Amino acid sequence: MFREPKSGLMQVLRIVGLLVVVLSVHHSAEVSAHSLVTSAHSVSVGPKGNRYVTMSFGLIRQPNSQLSAEWICPDSFGSNGQALDRVVIAHAQGLFILDDGLLTRSSDEGCTWTKETLPAEVGKVVELVSTDAALWVRTEEPAALLRREAAGWVELKSPANQALSSLRAGPGLQDLWVTGEADKPISLLSSDGGDSWTVNALPKTGIPDAKFTALARHPKQATWLVLRVRAAMGLDQLWMSVDAGASWQAAFAPKPGQDIAEAVWLADEASGTLLVGSMSAGIWRSTDGGQQFSLVPDAPRVGCLRRFGAEVYGCSDEFINGAALMSSTDKGKSWSAALCFGSVAKVSTCATLCVPQWEQTRQTHSLASDPTCLSPPSQDMDVSDGQGSADVSASDGAYATFDAGQGGGVVVAKRDGCQAQPIGNPADTMWLVLFASLLLIGRRCHYVRSSL
Repeated sequence: MFREPKSGLMQVLRIVGLLVVVLSVHHSAEVSAHSLVTSAHSVSVGPKGNRYVTMSFGLIRQPNSQLSAEWICPDSFGSNGQALDRVVIAHAQGLFILDDGLLTRSSDEGCTWTKETLPAEVGKVVELVSTDAALWVRTEEPAALLRREAAGWVELKSPANQALSSLRAGPGLQDLWVTGEADKPISLLSSDGGDSWTVNALPKTGIPDAKFTALARHPKQATWLVLRVRAAMGLDQLWMSVDAGASWQAAFAPKPGQDIAEAVWLADEASGTLLVGSMSAGIWRSTDGGQQFSLVPDAPRVGCLRRFGAEVYGCSDEFINGAALMSSTDKGKSWSAALCFGSVAKVSTCATLCVPQWEQTRQTHSLASDPTCLSPPSQDMDVSDGQGSADVSASDGAYATFDAGQGGGVVVAKRDGCQAQPIGNPADTMWLVLFASLLLIGRRCHYVRSSL
């Protein structure tokens, strides 16, 4: 494992790198950190047992949830280029992807895709949820709720249609939970798919301009609700109700600077195990119905949590956690890698549009699938940056060179036996790779990384 230099220079460099990557991502949506770091953003397990994962470079299909996987390129489902917004749902009605407002459907396991037609008067689709019985979407500008039926998408009526803020489905086949605003923040529950609603006020938290997001409902105790309250300055709190939203109480607040991304209930006993995921801290776990929480040792940092049967998945990235998708089969106590770039053995040949793109994508992430390149380095690592380049070297002989030359691309070389590959776009990618090299210091490559 690397040891960081003792001086404070590295901290300064990391802060500068973070600012640079934020500016670079804003400047270039397509050439961003998402194209360099292999990360997962949503996961779904279909009726046939196939696992689908939206990742920074497209959609991954894992037959019967095995490690071997196939790649489906973003162009095949009409990507708008915003990987963080991609949501996949594998359903009896088809395979659905929501990508930055564009909703598409495949009826042949992702080989071909068609755009879903919604009523002309509704706005941009921002959320897609489902149970085994139905699918729903939430739109903005104008706000609306819609349910997919045999004849197409049908708009539903709710008391807060003009100011909806979040949508969750389940645990019952027709159960919906919506947060929004009428004259004040409200919680809306439906047990008939959205045809009728029960309305309750959201908690008075004392937080100015609080934003409320529905996170989870207990699978056996449907009146148990878990809500995230986010302040304008980014401070998150977890609130709970055990009476379907009639009353609320504060349950958990992480340390300042630690976010709450997702929560999921596990149906293991009456009280239930509650997992709360964070991209900055990891995963907190409660085994007493949300009364007390503890941080799970060595848990991954996750941006999503999803439960399918006895297995729980966490969306992560290979740079931070060593795998893009993590899974747990022991109620969140331990986690293992479920998907990394090295698992993607081939392009899905039925998605013919993707075949010509596979070589470039493979090259972009080639070092990530080469264990020779990613053997854990040791000793100290020194970083220097010159005119248009950044050199990273370790005392065991490992090295990485990032050069803005070679026809405007970035050439990455790491360890003997690895092939350098031009990747990405000139200046933006240069800064992003430099940023990645700064974060790499002190981190152990324990599985597969694709940050380079």
